[in-house]
Amino acid sequence: MHTCNRVVLLLLFTVTPFMLKAAEFGQPSNPAGVWEMDVAPGTHLVSFPVLPEDATVTDLLGDQFPGADVWEEATRIMTIDEGVVLGSYYNSTQSEWIGTLSSLNVNRAYWLIVPEGADEIMLRLVGAALTMGEVVVDDLQLGVNCVACPAIVPVTLAGSGLTSSGLLSAEFPAKADRVFIYSDDLLTPAWHNPAQGWVGADFTFHPGKGYLIERVSGPEELEWTRPELVVGAEPDRGGVSPRINPQLRSMLGTSPLNFDSPPWEVDDRAGASSTGGQR
Repeated sequence: MHTCNRVVLLLLFTVTPFMLKAAEFGQPSNPAGVWEMDVAPGTHLVSFPVLPEDATVTDLLGDQFPGADVWEEATRIMTIDEGVVLGSYYNSTQSEWIGTLSSLNVNRAYWLIVPEGADEIMLRLVGAALTMGEVVVDDLQLGVNCVACPAIVPVTLAGSGLTSSGLLSAEFPAKADRVFIYSDDLLTPAWHNPAQGWVGADFTFHPGKGYLIERVSGPEELEWTRPELVVGAEPDRGGVSPRINPQLRSMLGTSPLNFDSPPWEVDDRAGASSTGGQR
């Protein structure tokens, strides 16, 4: 595991809606097939529900997106991996993706920043997805984790396995581990209350979208295991309440990630460490 400062926050930014379309999936025991997603200009928090083995930024995104000689004018992709901010941009002069992010994972969420004025891009993903059986989704670090939907189908918070995996439950959100959804230009938290179950934002994980989980205390790593999913079963909403104090919206800290500078040039004010070279 990388040695680094843990991430203490994220951002308020504008997200342009994007559309997801799924097709031709195999049986739940072998969920593989095709996934299409249309990406408009703007900043998106996304995940990739199906990916080939050893998927890379170059293989998936190729030369479909507008590029530039400098980071801030090009299409960029960023994530946080074990507390480290990683990112790459498409250099159209060199016809290559340059940066510290190269590998892609179905378990991870990514910020995909497409310059304004660009055409809408249709990404066609071909590969395998997470099994519908019980599966270890990810090792959640202390601090901020960028996570995907834990299945190729929608999954509720109650059915995600987060609490049974040890996500910290507490009466008040400041003392609990929190899951964030981005909507209405705000990051909105949900957390598990020992007496009431899941409270806060009322949402379901959806494949193709990205989410944030902030762990505030406990072991350095927490193994997230999602239980087996039954096809056609009515999802257990687990008593999630949509009632939330507006003052609790966007609680994920105070320092924004810097989308305007490459991660290898960002100092400790970003709240996370950056390592690696530019390729």
